[in-house]
Amino acid sequence: MTRQSGRRLRQRPELRLNILENAIDFVRSGIEDYFRTDAPDARVHKYAVLDIFAGVILLLKERLSREHESLIFAKVEEIGNEGHLFTLNTECRL
Repeated sequence: MTRQSGRRLRQRPELRLNILENAIDFVRSGIEDYFRTDAPDARVHKYAVLDIFAGVILLLKERLSREHESLIFAKVEEIGNEGHLFTLNTECRL
């Protein structure tokens, strides 16, 4: 516990998921939300589909990272630095 302004605050456990675990969590959460009730709710379904979509994007990033880690980073020079950003390039050329 830490003290701040004379009050005790509990330290939250650090939650870290790798890309694959995060992807599976998003997909699972989306499927669970989509089928949670028998009565369709457009708003719940919308967010469920968005969660599934985010999970699929993360699955694709995981696959790309297995080929070469640089394929998922916005700034290749920051690979390995804490707080680095990864991205999926949306431009596709055939």
